[in-house]
Amino acid sequence: MRARDMHKLPLFVGRVKYNPDGTLTCVRTGKPKGSKTSAGYIKLAWNRGEKGFVECYAHRFIWYLHHGEIAEGLQVDHINLDKTDNRIENLRLVNVDYNNQNRKFKGYSWNKKMGQFKAQILVNGKSMYLGSFDKEEDAREAYIQAKLKYHGGTTKHSLEI
Repeated sequence: MRARDMHKLPLFVGRVKYNPDGTLTCVRTGKPKGSKTSAGYIKLAWNRGEKGFVECYAHRFIWYLHHGEIAEGLQVDHINLDKTDNRIENLRLVNVDYNNQNRKFKGYSWNKKMGQFKAQILVNGKSMYLGSFDKEEDAREAYIQAKLKYHGGTTKHSLEI
């Protein structure tokens, strides 16, 4: 989380209540709080009148409620990849590289010019070519083996392609 965003999280303490199912409710009204963004995350918003409008992501706020500040360079990750599942047991702190590895990504594509499937993987921010294959299954297997080798602690979900 960017350091400039950390100051927003305490503003919601006392105004929003965390529920064990990962949802949030307004303390004053008891109504559900948060709306889904186009990226699929739940976002909180508060119009403070003349003081301006404040927004923050629900998963970051929930982490803050349970564990305090989020250190520079770390992000709150959804373990099961469901961006709306904000139960605290589904959240963890990870660095940017690990969070990027936790995305669903095929790791191969059809190369029309070559008439084969090309497999590649991102390692330390750089694309690594894994080879070209006649069969889609072979390109997929090359990607999975590289994923296990280079991203050792990867989640099961990132291998489901």
